Amino acid sequence: MRNYLKSAKEFLAGSVTESKKVTWPTKKQLFDYSVIVLGALAVGLAAMAALDFGFSYAVQHYILGV
Repeated sequence: MRNYLKSAKEFLAGSVTESKKVTWPTKKQLFDYSVIVLGALAVGLAAMAALDFGFSYAVQHYILGV
């Protein structure tokens, strides 16, 4: 049991040490990256919605004859 506690303590100490080496983005970079992610999300959502409506239309009109 002590070996697990020692390993966990070393892991946490190493994590803290590594987190101090991280270069965090500036507020402007964070905003720019967020806009890019949201834009890509919107484009992907629009593409998925178009495919969904297209397949739904095709099934209803050509397969089901509704």
